[in-house]
Amino acid sequence: MSREEKLTLFKKFKESMKILADYDARTAPWYYGVDFIRTVTIAGGVTQIGSYAFHECHELETVAIPDSVTCIGGNAFRDCTSLQSVTIPRNMTNVGENAFYNCSGLESVAYLATDCTTTGSVGNPVFQRCA
Repeated sequence: MSREEKLTLFKKFKESMKILADYDARTAPWYYGVDFIRTVTIAGGVTQIGSYAFHECHELETVAIPDSVTCIGGNAFRDCTSLQSVTIPRNMTNVGENAFYNCSGLESVAYLATDCTTTGSVGNPVFQRCA
């Protein structure tokens, strides 16, 4: 992790890197650097953000989700308490349960998706415990 406090995923995008893997809580490769991550940029071409991908990135303030992303896994941004705003891209078709659970700093959501058929469940909504 550089001191820039920015995590860029798949800057040099390869066809085999379309999916950002599912993780269990605290198993993402960058987990032990979460206290330094302020900005996440996901390269265009990535189609999925896996479950728990950015779980407990408490200092994360901004995330750039490209239009190519169609699925955000459950708990992907759970407990990102400093996240201020998020844009759900127009091509999104699935946002998992608790994807933005306890993002208590979240003040703005731009929901551009026009054909998103799955967004959490009654007991586990996408934006529970947000500002």
